[in-house]
Amino acid sequence: MRHFSDRSVRLLELPRRGKAATLNAAVAAANGEILVFSDANSLYDPSAICALAGPFADPSVDGVAGNQVYRARNTATTPSGEQIYRDFDRKLNRSQSQTGNTISATGAIYAIRRTLFHPIPGDVTDDFAISTAVIAQDYRLVSVPDAIAYETAAHSNAIEFGRKVRVITRGLRAVLLCRALLNPLRYHFYALQLFSHKVLRRLVVLPLLLLSPLIWSKGLFYSALHK
Repeated sequence: MRHFSDRSVRLLELPRRGKAATLNAAVAAANGEILVFSDANSLYDPSAICALAGPFADPSVDGVAGNQVYRARNTATTPSGEQIYRDFDRKLNRSQSQTGNTISATGAIYAIRRTLFHPIPGDVTDDFAISTAVIAQDYRLVSVPDAIAYETAAHSNAIEFGRKVRVITRGLRAVLLCRALLNPLRYHFYALQLFSHKVLRRLVVLPLLLLSPLIWSKGLFYSALHK
């Protein structure tokens, strides 16, 4: 990265201490009005930064969530399952954004105004905590599908499953940390969206566990689906 120094790129050499601490240090060293966040394995489309910056022309918008797109590692593998989920999630984010706010940003690509950033703890999902801080301070977080970041699919389903487990557990801790956002008296429809998207969806396993013995006894169709 040092060879980019003549193009106004500053390299921070930090000890290995986790993503949250690294982000906090990077923001402290930054001096721009808009902070753009990414994952280490994300590759931005050439127009992504411009697409992220555009909505900030609206003074009510202080956060912009981009669009994460998965690429296959080779011709023999495709990230179909993850990409189908991402495609659905992107459409959902766009609809949420039209109601006022998208729920939160993906860590691969998003931006907020520097004045709204608060240091984040290391045991939560950083992208959720940072992006929802925009809404907590009564500004809008919108989704921009044209701001694209590409990521390569995981080597295997087992690796992807482990990543999902980390995201979910840290995400629930982040919701607990930001639980004030669940107050519908202040955050109105967003509070209901957040509860449905981040809490209720992850609790659906409980009624499924209770109902599965009843469904199993209903016939071969459900037994075949289970297999």
